Amino acid sequence: MKRKLGLIGIIFLLGVSKGDNLFGEFERVPDTIERGFSIGADFGPLFITGDTKASNPGFQLAFTTGIDIFKYLSIEGIYTMGINEAPPPPFDNILRGGVNTFFFNIAAKGQYPIGRLYPFVEFGPGIIYSTPEYSPGENKKLSFLMAGGLEYYTYLRHYSLYAKATYHLVTIPIDALSLSAGLKYTF
Repeated sequence: MKRKLGLIGIIFLLGVSKGDNLFGEFERVPDTIERGFSIGADFGPLFITGDTKASNPGFQLAFTTGIDIFKYLSIEGIYTMGINEAPPPPFDNILRGGVNTFFFNIAAKGQYPIGRLYPFVEFGPGIIYSTPEYSPGENKKLSFLMAGGLEYYTYLRHYSLYAKATYHLVTIPIDALSLSAGLKYTF
């Protein structure tokens, strides 16, 4: 019995000394930044500016899909949902009660890599849909998105974290500003 335990102990010690190769050779995946098609989501406060008495801040949730064209240029589709409250008439002549806004934008995203940090700016046209209407009988308007932020590509290879400030310029006297943070996954 002592011989068997001694033999098992020697085999175990020999195995432990070569434990890094116990299951074969493994190569570490290179620490590269993944580029290609991406999806993401972010959330934060939404401020409606202009000739309205809507309660600020509201809340916004945005979903993005994108494709990297070059190292410095991407194209993104940005789909934003916002919720604000406004007092009933006659206190606010433009908005009434709960205000739901939906922004659908396509934007060109310019970025400049500094290690794993990528400062970026985005510009692009879009459509805003609101309920109730911002102006009587019209709840669809053209908008223009302008955004700036910072993206950090994590060591988890496919994941990145970002924070950005977005300004939606709308063709009526109401604009929207949002500050958000989110997570992006790149395939």
